[in-house]
Amino acid sequence: AYPAKSEVAITRRTDLPRLYRKLQWGVDAVIWIAFAATAFGAQLLMDLLYPDSYAASGHYLGLLSLACLAQRFDTIGELLTALGDSRAGAVAAAIRTVGLCLAMSFGWAMAGIDGLIICSALHPILAAPYMIWKARRHLPALRVSVDIVAFLIIGTVGMSFLFNA
Repeated sequence: AYPAKSEVAITRRTDLPRLYRKLQWGVDAVIWIAFAATAFGAQLLMDLLYPDSYAASGHYLGLLSLACLAQRFDTIGELLTALGDSRAGAVAAAIRTVGLCLAMSFGWAMAGIDGLIICSALHPILAAPYMIWKARRHLPALRVSVDIVAFLIIGTVGMSFLFNA
């Protein structure tokens, strides 16, 4: 998707919000299907394919399914890079790095190894508010609102996993 965004950003910048919207709908569909399949099918898959000694790994794979949701905001980073704002990617990487260190500590304190895995899987969304803020001038207000709602939904799903761990 990045080459398409770059091409449109160079040749038809006014079409970029429409392209982003179309790509984001596809990304959203894929990540939610991958999340659901992994979250609800991981244990079944591990039970079918592996001996009982691997049963616990199905539980951990289900927790890692949250990483699928965290990928949702990668398209915003690609959009900003295509528009020439590479500094936003560097700042987002710094936010994610600091966030990972803090989130792992928080997750461990909240729920032990399960909390650590959950927070590690979700740490990329910590940079999402910054990325949404940076992209707001390139996207229609409704699209920015959809991104904010997606951030809140994914955060809520992650917190529900954490509090049920």
